[in-house]
This record gives sequence, C-alpha cells and structure tokens, in this order.
Amino acid sequence: MAAERIDQIIENVRSLPPLPAAVEKVIRMADNPEVDPNEMAIIIHNDSSLTARILRVANSSFFGLSRTVGTVSQAIMILGFQGVKNLALGMSVLDRLQPRQRTSSLPIEDIWRHSMAVASAARMMTARTGLSEPEEAFVAGLLHDMGKLVLMNNFGEEWELLLEIDRAQEKRLYQLEKEAFGMDHAEVGFVLCEHWNIPAKMSRIIAEHHLPPKRKQTVGEEDVLCYAVQAGNSMAKIAQIGSSGDSHVEGTLLEIVDSEKLTKEGLRQILLALPEEVSKTEAFLKMGSAKETLTQEEKTKPPAIALIVEDDGEREILAMSLLSMGYSLVNFQRSHDGDTRLVAVIADKSISPSSIEELEQRGVPVLDLLEWKKESHTEGKASMHIPSLRSWLKSKLAHY
Repeated sequence: MAAERIDQIIENVRSLPPLPAAVEKVIRMADNPEVDPNEMAIIIHNDSSLTARILRVANSSFFGLSRTVGTVSQAIMILGFQGVKNLALGMSVLDRLQPRQRTSSLPIEDIWRHSMAVASAARMMTARTGLSEPEEAFVAGLLHDMGKLVLMNNFGEEWELLLEIDRAQEKRLYQLEKEAFGMDHAEVGFVLCEHWNIPAKMSRIIAEHHLPPKRKQTVGEEDVLCYAVQAGNSMAKIAQIGSSGDSHVEGTLLEIVDSEKLTKEGLRQILLALPEEVSKTEAFLKMGSAKETLTQEEKTKPPAIALIVEDDGEREILAMSLLSMGYSLVNFQRSHDGDTRLVAVIADKSISPSSIEELEQRGVPVLDLLEWKKESHTEGKASMHIPSLRSWLKSKLAHY
C-alpha cells in the first residue's frame, strides 16, 4: 500500500511542468563565476514575465533600495547573481504549485502566509549572522512546505483528516503523513526539488526541515540555512501568521542562537518585526492583502510578565508567544521596580513563600505552567502546542 502511494506521489510530481527554460539557465549561470552579467540579462529579457517580476521585486520595499532599478542589468548588478537566481526560482515554483484540491480546515492562503513568515524570519536571521545568503534563506523558507500541496492534491480528504489528528496533539503532522502515505511533506518536497533541478543546498534544507539539528563543532553555511528555516518555522507558528497545519514548536528553536551574532533578544526583535516583513512579501508576490497580522495595543508601557521556567527552550517559546500577544517581559528579580507594570508571573517551579506573599499583596497572580501542560496533555512532550498555549494565556491574562 505504501509503495503504491509513493509511486502515485512521484508520478504526480513528474506530471508537473518543468521550470521555464530561462529560469533553469539562470540557475546554472548563477553558480558559474565566469559568466558575463550581460549574458544573464539577455536570458532573462527573453522571458517577459520573468523580466517584469524581477524588476517589480527589485523596486519593492522588500529590498529598500534608494534608487529605481530600471533594467535587468541593473537588478543583476545590485542583487547579484545569487539574488536574481533565488528570486527567479522562488517565483517560478509558486506559479507551478497551484492546488487542484482545497481543504476546508486549512486554506491554501494560510499555508503560503505561513511560508512567507518562515521565509522572512529566515532571511532576517541569516542577515544578522552574516554566515549565509539572506535571499537563499528566504527562498528556502518560502518553499519548505511545498510538498504539502502535492499531498493535498493527491489525498485531499485523507490529508485533511491528518490535520485534525495533529490538532488533537496525538502525533505530529509529518509523522502522520509518513504512516499514511509512505512519505512526509519534506520528502515530497525533495522529490519536487529533483524534478525541477533545484540546487542541492536548497534541496537539502527542504528535505531536512523537520530533522533535529545535528550538533557539530564546525557549522557550515548549509547548517546555518537549515537552522534558520527551522527556527523561522517555529517563529511563524508562535506569531500565528498563517498556518502550516502543524502547531507544535520544539525547544530546538534556540539552535540558531549564537552568543555574538544572534542573541535571544535578537530573535525576539525578529519576531516582532515579522508582521511588517510579511506584509512587504505579500505586496511584491501579490499573494495577500498586505495587512497587519499581529495586533498589539499601542501602549507606552505594556503589561509585563515575569517567567520562572526551568527549560531554556520552553521559556523562549513562552516568551516569544507573550511578546507576539503584546506583553513585555521582565526579570523576576527586577520586577519590584515601580515603573514596571507586572501583571503576572508564570512558573513551572517553586517560588519562595515570601515572594508569593509579596506578589499576593501586589495583586499579581502566579500562573502554573504545569497546570496548562496537564490540561493540554503535553506533559513530558518535546514540543509545545501553540494554539493551546495561547488560548490558556488569553484566558488567564484576560483582564490585563
């Protein structure tokens, strides 16, 4: 049965039209340092649609250039071979991945908004570290879930049922896909990469975006790209921008953090910048209404939460969830500052009786994170279910 379904998936992928000839040539030329930029410009000019889209993107707020880009040659000079290649590749794949079937519980628009958030987060992370090409990270993030569209087209109702099982927190979506179809969406994405001759580096990122990061003494550029897409995937879920059908986030989010180049505070800044970045992406891809995704009250001093959570990964997921909901964070030891509007403490370990008494006198509740874990049946699990977590936080913090 599994073999038959794998054959069906591969046959479906092979039936998809190839990428435009101009795009395939641009991909090959971009990796050849001897290529004359004018040769690439001529290839792109021969495809009027590709020419128009590259110029539109180059002149969008996404790149924030100070001058107008009027020709493809100028775009190549400013964005570079790799930048033009990644734009051409990303836009061409999007054109060819249109779903034949739609699910009522997960609109295709939500999948693409999630992918745009992953892409934007990965781009910002790699730009901050300087260890990899931001535009390559962006395209890898944009395409990381493209295998889901193949599964949706082939097994619409059955795949939608897997979404419901995932929401019940019984198993992760990619695990359910593997059991039901013999392949998960990441593996299907790799088959698509092979079909379209997508470069090996990006193919690996798409294939491995659900694998746990490998601990290495020396981290290469591909590893940074993998970490960025994995972390971007988690941040998009925490920010609740779009939906991937899988709402679990694991503590491996912190694998991208480098003490010098990208701190926890840096990750939090990226999280808060995501809505605007996704709006820019929607504008140039023309895939949405470019509206604000996260709603935050305009407050000079937002209500503060102190976290006393033992696990680093869980604490960071909780912190980012609260930030995306409009709260600020404060160190518990400094929460006595008169300028801090502390409204709650969230803890999963004991607090001294004297601290509890003082908090009670200030009218500050202590929320037990272990209570949520019991209610959501996530005790002992390696991931946190974001919708359930946010629902619990909203109910507990409704008056603040």
